[in-house]
Parts: sequence; C-alpha cells; structure tokens
Amino acid sequence: MKRIMILVVLLICFCGQAFAQNALYVSAKGSDDNDGLTEATALQSLDVATLLATVKGINVIVIGTLTMGNAMVYEKGHNSIFRFAGADDRRQVIVSGKPGATGSDRAVLSGKGTDQNVVILVSIRKDANIRFENIEITGLVHENTTGIGIEEGGRVTLGPGAVVRGNDVGIIISDGTCVIDGGEVRDNGRPGIICGENGVLTMLGGVIRNNGDSGVAVLKGGRFTMSGGTITDNTGTVAGGGVLVAAGGRFDQTGGTVSGNTAPRYANIYRVSGALGSSSTSGSSSSSVSSSSSGSSSSGSSGSSSKSSSGFNWNIPLYTGFYLQGWHQNLFSAGVPLQVGVELDFGKNISLALLGEADGSLGYPYLLEGNLGGMAELYFANKTIGIGMGFGSSTAFLPVSSLITSYEPGEEPADTVTSTYMRFAFILRKESKTSFFAQYYSNGDWGFGVQFGWNLF
Repeated sequence: MKRIMILVVLLICFCGQAFAQNALYVSAKGSDDNDGLTEATALQSLDVATLLATVKGINVIVIGTLTMGNAMVYEKGHNSIFRFAGADDRRQVIVSGKPGATGSDRAVLSGKGTDQNVVILVSIRKDANIRFENIEITGLVHENTTGIGIEEGGRVTLGPGAVVRGNDVGIIISDGTCVIDGGEVRDNGRPGIICGENGVLTMLGGVIRNNGDSGVAVLKGGRFTMSGGTITDNTGTVAGGGVLVAAGGRFDQTGGTVSGNTAPRYANIYRVSGALGSSSTSGSSSSSVSSSSSGSSSSGSSGSSSKSSSGFNWNIPLYTGFYLQGWHQNLFSAGVPLQVGVELDFGKNISLALLGEADGSLGYPYLLEGNLGGMAELYFANKTIGIGMGFGSSTAFLPVSSLITSYEPGEEPADTVTSTYMRFAFILRKESKTSFFAQYYSNGDWGFGVQFGWNLF
C-alpha cells in the first residue's frame, strides 16, 4: 500500500512539472522518494520509472542490477517480476543501460534467486511498447520459465547491446510483436524465441545463438520475418536447430543468415508440412539440409523430411480421423481411417502423396466393414487442393438382420460380402485434410463419402 501511495504522489508531481529531462534513472541503490531526474537521485522501482516515462514521453536509464526488489508492482504469487503496460497512444519508451558501462554499473534485469512461482522475468502487455538497449535480461532458469513474455498487444524491440540470456526460454510472443534490431538472444536452455498464436517476430539484425531446442520456434498462428541478422550455433532436439516452423506457422526470409546450427535432422531450417513462407537462397547456409519451401502442404502432414539443393523435399505423413460413406453393400457406414506413406514435394506449389490406407467402420445392413488399399494424391495451388486416385478391397460382414431375425435354412443373408474398388477423390487441405470421394466397386455399384483427416505427427 505504501508503494502505491508513492506511485500516486510521483505521478502527481511529474504531471505538474514541465522539465527538459529526456530520461529517468533507476538504480538498485535508488529510492522511490527521489525524483529520478539524475543518477544521484535515481528511483528504485523500474515499473514506476517506465510508467512515468510513458506519461512524459521520455526514456529510462538503468544503473546496475535490478531484481525483484526493484519491481514496484510485484506481489507474491504473481507470475512475473517486471511488468509493463502501455499508454493509449502506444508511445515507445527506451529502457537502456549507460553505453559502455562496466562492473556494478552495467544494466541487468535479473531473475536470480526468485521462487518457482515466477515464470516470466519481464512481462510486456496491454499495448506496452518497450525498446531495450545496452541491458541484459537474465537468470530466470526454472523449468518452463521465460525471460521476456509478450502478450495482449505488447511490443518489444531489442536494440544494440540488449541481451536476453541465461533463461529457460528466452522470449515467448503470444498476441504481440518482437523486433530484433541489433540485440542478442543467446545461451538459453530451451528455444531462444517461441513465436506463438498471433505472435509477430521481425529480425532486422542481431544474433540468435547458442540456444537449446531451436533458435526460433514458430508455432501455429505465428509469423517470423527475417531480413537481416544471424541465427547460428543453436541446437535442435529433433529437427530445425536454427528455425523450426510448425504447421500453421509462417517464416519468410529475405536476408540474413541461418547456418551452423545442429539437430539430428535438417539442422538449420525445418518446416513441418503445412508451414508457410519462403527462404532466401543466399541467406541460408548452402550446406544446410532444410525442408523449407514456400507454401508447403497442410498441417495435416509432417514427420521426416529431406531436401536437396534442387528444392526436392519429402516427408512422411500419418493421418487419422473419421469418415462417412454409403450405398454399396452398406447403405451407410461410419468409421476411422489410418493413412501412412510418403509425400514428395516438387517445389513451391506441387506435391505427390503415396499412401497406404486401412479403414474400420460400423454400418448397416452389415454391422462391420473394413477397407484396405492405397491412394495417390496430387496437390497443387500451394499444395492445398488435391485430386486422388486409388485401389482397394472392401469387406462387410456380420449382417445386422442375422442378429435380430431367425431365418429358415437357405434364407440367411451372406455372412460376408467382399469386392474390390477404384476410388476417386477431390481433396482440400489446410490445417486438416477433407476428402470427397466416390468408389466404383467390382460388382458395378458406386459408393460415396467424405473423409476428414489430421496428422498424428
């Protein structure tokens, strides 16, 4: 309560002043009883200084290492230490250390010594617009913790001298924006940056390096644009040590370099099928093995992938879902398909999937029905529209009527009906796969159905 009263008093004092200062000072040795106008009269709470700077349109200079004790609004049980919310006009505030500062004067926001309840060291939210320069954000090393969390329209820029390191995850962007403009994201235990749903990451310059489990992970709904900078020496646990783009994510590279990363497969750039965007041929290391291709197939396919310098790419999809069909030996049936095979990408727009399929269903008049066959599916229009053709065998058995009706000898319905078929399909893919198909059976009948599929990888 005392700190809140101090904040109110400071706001009243500052709003009543017209001064020529272009910065407020914050120091671990400062006091919120000070005016913050000089280094000798520095404030103690970073949150207070940033709020006042936002109101006055000035910047904040940090002296030394700030910890939980320098967070005015921190309360036990909250999941972040330093929290920033913006003003209505989204004015950018620069939070920086003194250029060239060394030793105890070097600017650091530290999470060392915090408890497990703290999961975000710096939280940027509610349209806050913060630019960090000449400052280090470090030390939040608990499992599933984050150096900078950006949400609710927040915006962060890492300028020259800004370093995010020594955290579990460096930065998480969710419904916000991060710009790397000369700063560094390095030496974090897991991904350097995670760009999630409605997150926007722009890299103009700087370095992302020495992070575990990918330098940048772009998840569904996230977008990463790279026109400069370097992503190097990161490690992927499965694939995409430099940049890993999940289904529904987008990565567009027009410049910069992604090289020298490591992973069991495709060390530098790996796009799960269904990821979007394109990579600069000059911006990525020619020695990298990358599955990048603009507008690759839907998020319904994933798995292993390989790409040669010619642009050829392959992956192993594994689909499951449900289907509805009818007319042939069964008036209707509903069941579960399983498809697995290989998909061959031939550049930006075209791919060919060769799939084996096994289906099982419940229906009428035969209670159980199964299909076993194969499909060839050709995709175009950024691999989102496809046509398919396949062959297979269908078996229906256990007539429903035999379970509820008694028959005279010789009048019983056949226990099993088996026939082969040819299937034709029109397919739509984006984040799932929808197939509208017709089947022509060897006995002259037709069957029609719709099948919905999702990738298990």
